[in-house]
Amino acid sequence: MSDERAAVRVETLIDSMGRQISDESPHRPALAESFAALTRLGADHTPDDRIALAERAVFLTVLF
Repeated sequence: MSDERAAVRVETLIDSMGRQISDESPHRPALAESFAALTRLGADHTPDDRIALAERAVFLTVLF
């Protein structure tokens, strides 16, 4: 997954959850890295899976 695609997925998730997170937040790139890892593991998502996706991403962020 490209960095740009992962960044778009982060923005989409944040917007869909109605959250506001600073552009300078270190959590944005960490979440993008987690999305890329999920894709490499074959655990991709659909937009309707946003809570499950966020939970997986947090888990991977802590794990790695």
